[in-house]
Amino acid sequence: MVAWSVELSEFEIKDEPRGEIKAQSLANFIIQLPTLTQQEVWTLHVDGSSNKKGSRARIVLEGPGNFQIEMALRLEFKTSNNQAEYEALIAGLLLARDMGVDNVICKSDSQLTVGHIQGEYQARDPLLMKYYHKVLNIMQCFSKAEIKYISRELNSKADSLSKLASQQRQIQHNSVIQQTLNNPTVGLEECFNVTTTKDDWIKAYVEVIKNQEHCIEVDSKIAKKAVNFVLIGDELYKKGYSTPLLKCLSQ
Repeated sequence: MVAWSVELSEFEIKDEPRGEIKAQSLANFIIQLPTLTQQEVWTLHVDGSSNKKGSRARIVLEGPGNFQIEMALRLEFKTSNNQAEYEALIAGLLLARDMGVDNVICKSDSQLTVGHIQGEYQARDPLLMKYYHKVLNIMQCFSKAEIKYISRELNSKADSLSKLASQQRQIQHNSVIQQTLNNPTVGLEECFNVTTTKDDWIKAYVEVIKNQEHCIEVDSKIAKKAVNFVLIGDELYKKGYSTPLLKCLSQ
């Protein structure tokens, strides 16, 4: 420091304190910044499968500027292929939400899952119905979210993580997030309180279905008729062989 002081002594240099930054200068700087990446369209590739070796889900989230996040999710519980597809979709949407994504396009090779979300098919299975409602609730967190069906050949980005997710041991990989899901995102054990009037005909069927789930003896006459009904959340629906689920209404 002393040497520099001697070298600079021949020049007339004065130190002045830094002034305050005016608000208008800060506003002009913000205007010159590029558009935030959250406003860009992000692409989400999801794929889930289940076999004798286990169940797994693969997620690839792509953003602007060649930004990419990969996730290999291992499901430590018994699932069907459709349930694994929903688990992959939910995990991908939650990842995009945590990243602050505002506009996302989901691509899946499950025609059934895409058909449920787009309204082309009706989720008649009680468990898939709960997955369906959970996906819709998560999609409301985005300003714009849509889902598209693509063939398995075009969904190779998510399918390439299948071997990685199915391995028992964790492998050190810098670009892939590996997680294990011990319990399903939604379950049939979830139940909501049902408030009905004493004269409501729905109350008898709801009580019978709940008692049957807890292995409690019920009226045999009503139990035979209750086979044709299903309780989803706090709503009672009537099942059919070739018709969609019919919502039961009170008097």
